[in-house]
Amino acid sequence: MSTEVTLPALGESVTEGTISRWLKAVGETVEVDEPLLEVSTDKVDTEIPSPVAGTLLEIRVAEDETAAVGAVLALVGDAAVAPPAPAPAAPPAPAVTAPASPPAAPPAPPEPGSAAPPADPSDLSGRLRALLRRTGGPRSRRVGGVVLVLALVITGLGWIFASPVGGSPDDDYHLGSIWCPRPLESSGCRTRVSEDGVLQVLVPETVADNTPCYAFHPRSSAACRFYLSDDVMEFTSRYDDGNYPYGYYHFHHLLVSPSVTRSVLLMRAVNLAIAIALLGGIAAAMPTTMRRGYALAIMVSWIPMGVYFITSNNPSSWALTGVLAYAAGLYGSVHHPAPGARRWVLLALAAGTAGCLSACNTARPAAHSTSPASSPTQGSPLASTSPSPTPSPTPSLNPLHLQDGPPPLPAPSPADSLITGLPENVGNVVAITIDDGVDSSVVDAYLDFAKDSGVRLTFFVTGCYPSWTDNRDKMRPLVESGQIQLANHTWTHPDLTTLSEGGIIDELTQCENLLRNTYGVTGAPFIRPPYGGRSSYTDSVCAKIGYTTTTMWYGSFGDSGQLTPEVLLGEAQKWLLAQHIVIGHANFPTVTQVYGQIIDILRQRSLQTATLDDVYFGPGHNRHV
Repeated sequence: MSTEVTLPALGESVTEGTISRWLKAVGETVEVDEPLLEVSTDKVDTEIPSPVAGTLLEIRVAEDETAAVGAVLALVGDAAVAPPAPAPAAPPAPAVTAPASPPAAPPAPPEPGSAAPPADPSDLSGRLRALLRRTGGPRSRRVGGVVLVLALVITGLGWIFASPVGGSPDDDYHLGSIWCPRPLESSGCRTRVSEDGVLQVLVPETVADNTPCYAFHPRSSAACRFYLSDDVMEFTSRYDDGNYPYGYYHFHHLLVSPSVTRSVLLMRAVNLAIAIALLGGIAAAMPTTMRRGYALAIMVSWIPMGVYFITSNNPSSWALTGVLAYAAGLYGSVHHPAPGARRWVLLALAAGTAGCLSACNTARPAAHSTSPASSPTQGSPLASTSPSPTPSPTPSLNPLHLQDGPPPLPAPSPADSLITGLPENVGNVVAITIDDGVDSSVVDAYLDFAKDSGVRLTFFVTGCYPSWTDNRDKMRPLVESGQIQLANHTWTHPDLTTLSEGGIIDELTQCENLLRNTYGVTGAPFIRPPYGGRSSYTDSVCAKIGYTTTTMWYGSFGDSGQLTPEVLLGEAQKWLLAQHIVIGHANFPTVTQVYGQIIDILRQRSLQTATLDDVYFGPGHNRHV
């Protein structure tokens, strides 16, 4: 016995529908209310469920064919029972004896000069529905789906290749986290703490310093990125220490290669592929009736901000994709007209997306500690030769005096264009460098400290502060003896990455003139960029006027702002180590209160101090002009 499957009424004024797709083949079993086929009309797309359980015995209307409401589409029944034979054709009806009616007279043509009668509205409606059927059939929908995917791919690739590295939202921040994923102890990345106490990681400068030349500087072209090199390493604070998904960074870390640009483009393309594959898989499993709304939702969510984030190196890429996929998969599974495999596929995709997002956001290892008790140079070659931090010392009862003259040093070697620490062959030597000079009394106290202790200091002078002329008479003998070295920290302390070439040169030249006229020395070749703001471009501009060595640091007293003595000593404990360049500031009086404790740290660790001139030009060299 078999049951006919007919085309039901699918809405008011709907008289026919086109078979979009058969979900079952002849001979396959079907459950009650399980979707059997998909039907498209000019108003709706829907699935037709099987009225009974059994086997699909016969398909009467093929795909892409049109059937009227009430027409038999298929037979479902017991496969062991043959379908009933079709009824014999009815005998021809007897001839009608009555004379045939005369044919209706054709409508009279309009009179000459009169307007043509208006078209029948109902006829226009029928024509429109027919046109929609022809353009909205299954083939057209498939073509539309392909066009949508291609549009998303082309738009995404356009952004991927048009946006320079650093041009996507927070690229530099997240790229630093990709190059050095947590935990840092196992990533192999070198670290340090900046002068303001921020943990930094060592990455290629194309990762660390890829936006200052053009981002937020509308007059600057992205062509300035050509000055950056993948081979030059630089410390950056643009690094996530626990606020973003752990899994995202580790996954993209697998795509890191020696070429930063190729790596970034590949990461963006992978994010785009993930989005299209996941959202496309959900669309394929959805009932036909839901796909139009789903496609509209994708277009609304992707244009323009969706593409902006999805094709970037930002965890928001996965977040946007995941939220949309989860919502679509869950909605499709709940509102599916009948149980079946596709319903479970949608539910599985929704659950899997939710699980992945949850895991990526919660599976976080312990963040790298920057407390004074931790080892701040984990993974650094310098750490292996440095003494371990000791408990905070008490003020020494011994004289403040530490050393006489420069320490024994190997033959000097030329300084690199960028230095963050001293050469390994200098032994147990540390370079203490002092920036700015905001407070004249603090500069005066540093001079007393140097005279009393024999400590050798390198001052990076910000020329506009009067402290450098106020203390000239006391400082000049120490400069002439080579115990104190003067170097360039610009005239007004601007971020060099925000200046034009002429602006950079003017800042350095004014400070250089101060050093020459007041102390008879040149600050070259050592330049310390304010705030650590530099790039290969700024380095090249500085080099044009003799400042060929950009001098960074490998530890900080943290006193660029007001600190307590306890905090400052904690930083000194961490960073006063062999072969380190340590940065301090002549801005606040706190440091003047702990000179004795600083000497005790140096003495306990058998450390000697040296100027940069001592290391790179030989003891006593002060480059008089």
